[in-house]
Amino acid sequence: MDGGWPLKASIAATTKKGNGFAAAAQAGLNHLIEDGSYARILDRWGLSAEAVQMSELNPAGLPKK
Repeated sequence: MDGGWPLKASIAATTKKGNGFAAAAQAGLNHLIEDGSYARILDRWGLSAEAVQMSELNPAGLPKK
């Protein structure tokens, strides 16, 4: 499933370019997804339908229409 409904929603965070935080945050989130912690957190708050399959850096944007 994609985060958001009915269209995919890209949830973003910004940081100073080149400081290395984005890649570290992405790796951390992907680790939580892989070990099941992410799913347990979403389940706890009733947000399982909002789950994303993986964290991406600079993904393509939403459709214009």
